[in-house]
This record gives sequence, C-alpha cells and structure tokens, in this order.
Amino acid sequence: MNATTNTSPLRSSQPMPAPNQSTRGFTLVELIIVIVILGILAVTAAPQFFNFGADARKSSIAGLEGALNSSVELVHARAQIENRVGPTASELEMPDGREIIVIYGYPGMIGTTAAEVTSLVTTFLNIDPDDWDYGFTTTDGTGARIAPKGRNGDQTAGGIWNINNCYVEYLIPTASEPRPTISRNESGC
Repeated sequence: MNATTNTSPLRSSQPMPAPNQSTRGFTLVELIIVIVILGILAVTAAPQFFNFGADARKSSIAGLEGALNSSVELVHARAQIENRVGPTASELEMPDGREIIVIYGYPGMIGTTAAEVTSLVTTFLNIDPDDWDYGFTTTDGTGARIAPKGRNGDQTAGGIWNINNCYVEYLIPTASEPRPTISRNESGC
C-alpha cells in the first residue's frame, strides 16, 4: 500500500472549517423578539379586521325588523277577523291572552307616556328589557325605537332611552299612513 494516498472512509476530502468560522443563523433571542412584535401587531390590528360585535348587532336588529314585520301582519290579520281596523284605538285580545292596543288594525299606543311605549314594546313584541333598550321615536311619541342593550347612554326619568343609533324604528299608524312604518338604522352598531 502506498503511504501517500489515504483511502479511509472516515476522512473527508473537503477541508474542515476553522473553529472561528461558522455559518450565521438567527439566535433564540432574535426569534423571540420577532414573535413578540408579531403578537403585538396581531392584537392591535385584528379588531380592525374582525369586528364581530358590530356584525352581531346588525344581524340582531335585522332579525328584530323581520320579526316585527311578521308580528304586525299577524296582529293585523287578527284585527281584520275581529273587525277592529278603524281609526279608533281599541284593545285586541290575541290567542295567547295578550291584549294589544290597535289603531287601523295595527299595534299602536293610546298616549305618549313612558308606560305606553313600554306596553307597546313588551306586550306586542314580547321583548325582554334585559336584552333590549327602547324609547320614543320623537318627542311627540309617535312610535318606538328598539336597540340592543347598552348601545345608548341617555335614559329619561321614566326609564325610556334616547336612542339615536343602531335601532329598529316602529312608527304607529296614522290617518295618512294606516300601516305602521318599520325601518332599521345600522349606523353606530
């Protein structure tokens, strides 16, 4: 065997790097700093992209508007059967025992007091005041506004809320508009 040639399988023909030379990578500390920065960005930016609360409130008032339209038609059908479709306010007994004030055969109010709007909302719609705020549409009390609980901050002495955003509005029937007007406002949800 020739002493100048080394054919040992344990030795490589490429030179080994010197001990002070190494390939450069990220240290654990650098990786942790990057992860923390990304986490902070995610926490501050995510609510801007995922506003689930507003979407839920908008869906909630859209559902309430649909339920209100359906309820109005059911009450009106009952009022037609009982022949209570005139301009004079009268009580209409529903099959479940509730008594509802009707005007032109649609749910309405006799007066403009806090008790009247409370009666309209809780009796006609069977709405739980723990889930919804409700108040007058205008100072003359021509209807009611209903909003998800906690969206409006001003409450009157009678327990009625001043509702200005994120609501469903019910305007009682009048001589010029014998069917109630039902609409929703999604601003501020």
